[in-house]
Parts: sequence; C-alpha cells; structure tokens
Amino acid sequence: MTADLRARVVALEQWRVQKDIDSARNDEKWTAMETRIDARFAGLEKSVLDIQGTLSRINWLIIGGITMAVVAFLVGGGFAPG
Repeated sequence: MTADLRARVVALEQWRVQKDIDSARNDEKWTAMETRIDARFAGLEKSVLDIQGTLSRINWLIIGGITMAVVAFLVGGGFAPG
C-alpha cells in the first residue's frame, strides 16, 4: 500500500511541477505579447498624431481659402449693381 501511495504522490508532484512550468511559460508569453502590443500602440499613437496635425493644417488652408475668396469677392464689388 505504501509503495502505491508513494508512486501516486510522486506522480502528483511531477504533475504539479509540470503545471508550474507550463504556467511560467504562459506568463512569459503574455508578458512578451504585452510588450509587443505596447510597442505597436506607441507607434500607432504617433502616426495618429501626425495624421491629426496634417488634417488640421489642411482644414486651416481650406478655411483660409474660403475667407480669402469672400474678401476678394467683397473687394471686387461684391453684390453691388453693375
């Protein structure tokens, strides 16, 4: 009986050690994946900020162009009759 019990305990200890190793591997995989994701999102944030800056400049150019067209229209006589 004790030999059988001892064999079961040894098997359980080996199983527990293997599960601990598997858990540590999974933890390392998650840590590495989180690091890669953080690096990607940092790059995406920079890209989004660059795009926002460019769109802001384009909007100001459009607004400035419309303003200049209105001013040119008014200086050129506007709605004054002939």
